[in-house]
Amino acid sequence: MKTLKLFIGAAILSLGVSANAQSFSKGDIVADLNIGIGQAKTTESSYNLKNKAFDTEKATKGLFTQRLGIEFGVYDFNEKSSLGVGFSFLNGVGFTHQVASGTYNYDYTILTYTKGNRNTWHLSETESRNRTGSGTALAKAAIEDFTAMVRVAYHYTLLKNLDTYAGIGFGVSHLSTVYSDFSHESGFGKINQTLDKDYRWSTQYVYSYNDRDHVKWENGGGSGRFAAAIFLGARYYITPKIGIQAEVGLPNVTFKKDLNNYSFFSCGASYKF
Repeated sequence: MKTLKLFIGAAILSLGVSANAQSFSKGDIVADLNIGIGQAKTTESSYNLKNKAFDTEKATKGLFTQRLGIEFGVYDFNEKSSLGVGFSFLNGVGFTHQVASGTYNYDYTILTYTKGNRNTWHLSETESRNRTGSGTALAKAAIEDFTAMVRVAYHYTLLKNLDTYAGIGFGVSHLSTVYSDFSHESGFGKINQTLDKDYRWSTQYVYSYNDRDHVKWENGGGSGRFAAAIFLGARYYITPKIGIQAEVGLPNVTFKKDLNNYSFFSCGASYKF
């Protein structure tokens, strides 16, 4: 009987320690993969058929995000709270329509043919010429926002296997725009002048060019920006190593005049090493 009492007492003590054990503490390493939603402050363009011009206005578009992060437990305040430091990489993608402007600068070849006996044509000269200019088009724009960030979080074990945390982050972001599905193009020339055997004059020029094949879209470049985060999160461990989590607040916000992107909710899975 005495042995049974000791066994029951040890089991209760073990259960109590397990219930109060920290879900995140000094020495822990946790990696997580999340998907989320947000918004992109950008511009939306359309083509006005009546005025034959582009109309542009400020707009808010949905943003789909993916985030990969890792966090290290660096300090225990007590048996329930700790400090974590880590970093994350976030990619956000949204879609809109914008006016794309582009330039072209390339060489093309002009072949000079002369008429000989029996109306046969002979190549007599080859000349290279340059075309340069600019144009515009309405395009579908994929906004891609990549952010690298250092994050610091305060963790508190609220319940068994439940890690709650609050934190801030700072980093840099690179925004780029990729254009596709062009329409309503203006300023681009195209010619395909072939040899005409029935041409009445004695000299004939054969050449072809297409400006659109050589356009460099000026609006499609990238730009760097400052990024920050303030967030609340919770992670529940369904096994000792695998957990599910969610974050609210501003897990990622980037700042630039007239072009701000931010995500406000993300969820995913985590793994403790």
